[in-house]
Amino acid sequence: MIDQHRTPVAQAIRDHQIHDSGSWEHKELVTQFYQWADRINEDFRLHVPSPVIAIASLRPNVLGLYRLGHDEIGSRTRITLNAMWLAPRLPMSRNIQTLLHEMVHAWEEWYCGRERGGWYHTIAWREKMAKAGIVADEHGQTLRIDPKFIAYLDRHGLPTLHRSDRDWVLPGNAAGAAASTNKTRLHPLKCPNCGYAVWTTLKWITKYSGQLPSCPCGHELSTQ
Repeated sequence: MIDQHRTPVAQAIRDHQIHDSGSWEHKELVTQFYQWADRINEDFRLHVPSPVIAIASLRPNVLGLYRLGHDEIGSRTRITLNAMWLAPRLPMSRNIQTLLHEMVHAWEEWYCGRERGGWYHTIAWREKMAKAGIVADEHGQTLRIDPKFIAYLDRHGLPTLHRSDRDWVLPGNAAGAAASTNKTRLHPLKCPNCGYAVWTTLKWITKYSGQLPSCPCGHELSTQ
């Protein structure tokens, strides 16, 4: 079994982010993410080294990334979450789902020997996610969230992943791929300035028509 204790560099980065990052805007959320990472590691028996959690601006259609091997400063088991899609823009339950997704990639590296990245999500990764209650395809897109994962979030005080959470805006191609395997019809919201698009349900558009989200470039998204 891999030593799942925090490495000195991971501990130092974690301590800095939580205690010494001053007015860093992501301090509170990252503190919660580390608590959830510890919980996920234990509850789903991943037994991976405690991750380094980074926040960065990624492509709009990416919720998170896992870095295989050593990163630029020599640390390992690094997870990067997209600053664009952090709570409250997406529900916290979605952020935790992404964190689990990336931590299972860590398990895949440490226990299945994966050394190369790419879009493909292996059978081993999909089976491990399914055991946690999230059924995904070979592209890593969520096909179904089972009641046991919803119950898991409830047990730990996170608001239930209700249907309304699954109606929330999804970024670009991620939603397009999900739409092809989901009976729910997704509709685009487009930026009239730069052409950036996200996808959501008609129910969400109707409910929040007076306060549609803004594009990363600053212009309000449109249904036209």
